[in-house]
Amino acid sequence: MSYEAEMFTTLLATPDVVAIVGNRIYPGVLPSVPMLPALTYQLISAPRNMTQEGPSGMRPRYRWNCFAYTYDETTALAKAVALALKPFRVWIDQEDDHHEQLTGLFRRRLETLSWTDAPEESA
Repeated sequence: MSYEAEMFTTLLATPDVVAIVGNRIYPGVLPSVPMLPALTYQLISAPRNMTQEGPSGMRPRYRWNCFAYTYDETTALAKAVALALKPFRVWIDQEDDHHEQLTGLFRRRLETLSWTDAPEESA
């Protein structure tokens, strides 16, 4: 199972995350008519560490967007996501809040950095 798939599976198995979003975790963007709260994620970068034997691990950066109708739901989701991802040696590199004027939605964006021992093969 890929690193990304393991994180996705872990989020879906984390009671605090599921209590907030159910299974509404989407790659990239929300559906055109989303049910909220919801979570999106995307890989921003994944530099490989090079050795004389070739790639030896990578440092992926992911963006997690926590969407909800209220600020409190958004921050609760962000906290639950951060705690669920701890076993992946993930730390929050950037975090910021947005209020989307057109939709009225609140969004907290987390950008995480981590380290994996084995590089994933490119698709």
